[in-house]
Amino acid sequence: MNLHGLLIAPTGERQPLAVSAAVIRLGRDPECEICVDAALYSNVSSVHARIDQSAAGFLLTHLSKSNKTLLNGSPLSGLTPIKAGDKIRLGYTGPTVQILLVAVLMVMVFGRLPDIDNPIERGQKTVSLLFLLAVSSFWLGCNNSAKELVKERIIFLRERDFNLRVDSYYLSKFVVMVGIGLLQILLLLGIVRVACDPAGSLLGQKLILSLLAVTGTTVGLFISSAPRTEEIATALVPVAVLPQIVLAGVIAPLSSAPKFVAKVFITSYSGQRSLESLLPAADVAFLKREDAIVVGALSFVLGHVVIFSALTYYLLLRGSSK
Repeated sequence: MNLHGLLIAPTGERQPLAVSAAVIRLGRDPECEICVDAALYSNVSSVHARIDQSAAGFLLTHLSKSNKTLLNGSPLSGLTPIKAGDKIRLGYTGPTVQILLVAVLMVMVFGRLPDIDNPIERGQKTVSLLFLLAVSSFWLGCNNSAKELVKERIIFLRERDFNLRVDSYYLSKFVVMVGIGLLQILLLLGIVRVACDPAGSLLGQKLILSLLAVTGTTVGLFISSAPRTEEIATALVPVAVLPQIVLAGVIAPLSSAPKFVAKVFITSYSGQRSLESLLPAADVAFLKREDAIVVGALSFVLGHVVIFSALTYYLLLRGSSK
């Protein structure tokens, strides 16, 4: 079949398309008949959708398990007839939508904290809000990068044959993903600070949440370096995030072995203690916790960054060894 159309970039730039094939696949995989740039279209899967021809005309099939396919703005499922003039969109603008949704929900639930007269209630809500910010920061970093390496595995292995350095490749991904994560944190914290006005140093909160996002990014890259498919990598994100929620020490107090595990291995535990240390003593007196040592807590966070970066480097090196 012969297909003619336009590829419209997010910037509005239009590129003519003319494809002749029995089946037309759309995605980031270089073998797709319509292949898009992975660097520009991060929400497009390797093989995102497929166009077939039948006696009744052209049929569009949604294939991606992690990203949507939209026809004229509506999500697809299964086979759908298409005609001249239809607009096919591969994936949403996920990260921006996620951040705004999370921020709006926090504002709706917590409201403006300084308006709460009861200091215990105000302190409890402030701690809960900081907990959600900490977990969200880690999740955003992890979710952003969890498919970043696996989606380019074929390209990476090919470039390794031409002496691509593993450290340079990893660093290029790390810097880009961290930059995206930091912008997301600025937007999320900015909305929450303006609408909820939690107590504590704004600069300190930015620093701690940024470190949590960086750690989440390294965990996401580690997840992305191990599995063979994007679907498996996506499924592993909750496995990495759930312990950050359960063992943060906010939902329930920790003692003995769980507390030791949280102190050493759980990034959100160290981040939460550091965030609480920025609050006025009167707001957190009800917690009855030992004084948080910020430098010690953040050293564990930085340690997690180093460890997961080293593990990812090792997996990339081992996976590309001849």
